[in-house]
Amino acid sequence: PRLDRMGDHATLAVVSVGRSTRRSAVPANLAVLLARAGRATCLVDVGLQGGLAAGLYGLSNAVGLAEWLAGDQRLTAYRFDDLDQFTLIPGGRTGAANNERLMHPRFRDWLTSGLKQPGLILLDATQVDGSADAQAIASVVGHAVIVLCKDDDRLADAHTLVDELRAQNVDIVGSVYLEDTIA
Repeated sequence: PRLDRMGDHATLAVVSVGRSTRRSAVPANLAVLLARAGRATCLVDVGLQGGLAAGLYGLSNAVGLAEWLAGDQRLTAYRFDDLDQFTLIPGGRTGAANNERLMHPRFRDWLTSGLKQPGLILLDATQVDGSADAQAIASVVGHAVIVLCKDDDRLADAHTLVDELRAQNVDIVGSVYLEDTIA
């Protein structure tokens, strides 16, 4: 219901306290679910230090957002025949120096222009290194879903993330609590 209230043009960051493969499955599955329900959905892997979204769909992560932000390539997007409402933008080559590119005006301008297109942009920030980077991404778009893993995350860290997101006026649309491995 809260996702419906975001309107036809929305961007949502999926953030977490830590990193793991399990976390990337949440935005990947959410994107497919929304696309199958008829909502145009673009999943963008912003985990430029170790994004996993492309691999979950059997694609190479060789070229993607990181290369476009560096000015090396055009923005690469994948469409799937059986999911005509779904688009994937992989993170590209991962590296330690890539994350600061997410705060580059080029990325912010692209997000702003994307809001003019009908549909939902899901930013997979579950593989971003550190909750401060995830917070920065969520603060740019203003909406977030938090993913927590039972055996990996401390409750105190989750509370800190929620408090810091709220302090930056980020609307927390929901949360996902993972008890077991999902695929």
